[in-house]
Amino acid sequence: MKHAMVNSALGDDGYNEDPTVNVLEAKIAIMLGKQAALFVPSGTMSNLIAGGVSHLAAVVMTTLKNKSDGTIDLDEFENYLKNRGRHAPIALLAAVENTHNACGGKVLPLQWLDDFASCAKKYALALHMDGARIFNAAEYLKVPAKRIVRDFDTVSVCFSKGLSAPVGSVLVGSYHFIEKARRIRQMLGGGMRQAGVLAAAALVALDETVPRLGEDHKRAQTLAKALNSLNLKSFNVDIETVHTNIVLVEINPNCSITGAEVCQRLGQISLAETHGDCRSSDGEGIILKAMNMSDKNVRFVLHREITDADLWLAIKKLTYVLREFDVQE
Repeated sequence: MKHAMVNSALGDDGYNEDPTVNVLEAKIAIMLGKQAALFVPSGTMSNLIAGGVSHLAAVVMTTLKNKSDGTIDLDEFENYLKNRGRHAPIALLAAVENTHNACGGKVLPLQWLDDFASCAKKYALALHMDGARIFNAAEYLKVPAKRIVRDFDTVSVCFSKGLSAPVGSVLVGSYHFIEKARRIRQMLGGGMRQAGVLAAAALVALDETVPRLGEDHKRAQTLAKALNSLNLKSFNVDIETVHTNIVLVEINPNCSITGAEVCQRLGQISLAETHGDCRSSDGEGIILKAMNMSDKNVRFVLHREITDADLWLAIKKLTYVLREFDVQE
């Protein structure tokens, strides 16, 4: 089993791109006469997913629309808290995400966070931060991460995004809260056995990846400026909104082009079509993956495995594809 683990082919199972997981899912589905399967950490979690979460949490969620910078209107937030009547759910917890993924990795301003926390505490709300990319936010703001989460009761941090570990997140809070969280983790089937094999990677992420996140941010700025300098009619990148390692390419709403079409073209274009401009040092064409966050934008993410050489090859390929769409439009 150890030999198989060390030599297994790996990918991103979050996007169904891990070949070993895909083989496992297909095999067990066939064995049980079903159409598909989903690999999860434990049977408890599998049963919970199939049965629904309301039995466990009994929570009602209320969302407030965020602004383009990832914040919410604090007047609207307070009005909601002040005007909830006896028929509305009792508000106990307020949560935010930092950085804000859907807004292109925007970092929530410190002053806004302070004001948000002050408002929430006035109404006795606990505060939680989805800090999946909290260290990217700290790098951008040039402050310690603990300053950003100072007023928050609990924080979730992800190791498998910008920190580039293969698996894992961590939940941070008070001693009392974490003891309660351990019980809930067990209920959810998250009590993994020899989890140190995963924690070791997270430790490397904290020791080696966090100090160099600025390199990813710098490369994201380079990408944004390069694409913005193309002056295309159909595409635009607002350099001022690129805070961290995420770059959103916006598509003109009046164009018929969709983000999905751009992503598909980036994945299928051959080296020959670009006249060899995207050839790496080993002679192969660069593989460029992106995500359409909506019909009218495409997201690019920089990480530790992307070098300056990789970036310039990616820019060449992107330039070719975006100009191709721009001319067609």
